[in-house]
Amino acid sequence: MKRKILGLGVVLLLLFGIGAKDKPTVPSTFADDAQVMVEVPEEQMEAYFAAEGLDYFAYMDLESAGASLKPVILEARRRIILSSSWVADEIDGWVTNPDGTIAEVVPHFSEVFPSDWELPPMSPEEMEVDLEYYGISDS
Repeated sequence: MKRKILGLGVVLLLLFGIGAKDKPTVPSTFADDAQVMVEVPEEQMEAYFAAEGLDYFAYMDLESAGASLKPVILEARRRIILSSSWVADEIDGWVTNPDGTIAEVVPHFSEVFPSDWELPPMSPEEMEVDLEYYGISDS
């Protein structure tokens, strides 16, 4: 009985990173049987991203991930998706020069991201195009 309790304590310490002073413990998988995603505190999520980077989590298999890892994977994907230039697959997009010629064709979502990634829910502010990035004045 004492070994089981000790073993559970070690698992909890590793899972939640308790006791790690300089670098959080980032589990490679979160093994929980629950099908409902759980909320991960923002500070814990930021610690995971700082320790391993967004790509480490974003490219994990969402379907086989435990409920406590899914929100971390989805948030990593959301951040990568929103930091990239792309258009929805149903439309074509491009950036034009002042003379009307095409300067850049914007890739479709499916050309940039893996097939198991989905568009994340976005606020109207997140959907706006940063015209200054393309050297375009809003006026």
